[in-house]
Amino acid sequence: MKIFVATAKDIIKALLLVALLFVSFLSVISIKPSITSVFKPDKQLPIYYVDRDDNKIALTINCAWGDQDIESILETLQKHDVKASFFIVGDFAERYPDRIKQISDAGHDIGSHGYRHTRMGDLTENKISEDLDKNKQLLESLTGKKIIFYRAPYGDYNNLVVSIAKEKGYFPIQWDVDSLDWKEEISMEQIKSRVEKNIKSGSIVLFHNDTKYTALVLESIIGTLKEKGFSPVKLSEIIYYDEYIVDNDGKQVTNKEKQQNTPAAEQ
Repeated sequence: MKIFVATAKDIIKALLLVALLFVSFLSVISIKPSITSVFKPDKQLPIYYVDRDDNKIALTINCAWGDQDIESILETLQKHDVKASFFIVGDFAERYPDRIKQISDAGHDIGSHGYRHTRMGDLTENKISEDLDKNKQLLESLTGKKIIFYRAPYGDYNNLVVSIAKEKGYFPIQWDVDSLDWKEEISMEQIKSRVEKNIKSGSIVLFHNDTKYTALVLESIIGTLKEKGFSPVKLSEIIYYDEYIVDNDGKQVTNKEKQQNTPAAEQ
């Protein structure tokens, strides 16, 4: 067996090499902080909920498949004088153009849920851009109104999807209260409980049409929310349109609002 004995000269060389590497590392993180962003990029988030203290909350409904319960949903909303926001897939709009006009003419928001109900995070930049443009043009041609809200199918976002949506004039929208109404095994009571338990001022609630219970339980949910002091409205009535940020929790916060709420002596 061979035994290697390090000389003092070898030890000094090794120590100098370690010191040099350490100094190089420090220079990267202190002098060139932008380099570290390659390893930990900033996460761009859609709006999950809005910083509000007036108990307004937004009811949002994704429409991708059938339209059989749309009439019932609209009747319930009208009965309770509530406006909601409908996120429409292009396939749905092409199959049921009259429904899109009916929803829009009733005063509800129309938002884009993508031209195809596909995972946007799997697409290239060109494909994402093409999908967003195609559905925007379709929905605007049907409603005669500008489409400003976008929700990715499956809530599948990444930085590229968010940035492209913003570039095209959309407010990317997610949700903070998920009813899970699309699940076959969920009950009406469970749907209602999930909404009532998680709701707060500024919440964005996720529903879907063409489900087993949504049209049936919606009236009860609206009634309970109103009893608790909440005002169900459409997205266009709760979001901020300028001077805002979306924080790390997905909360849309307006700097303008904070300034207005600050006493004059503190400004």
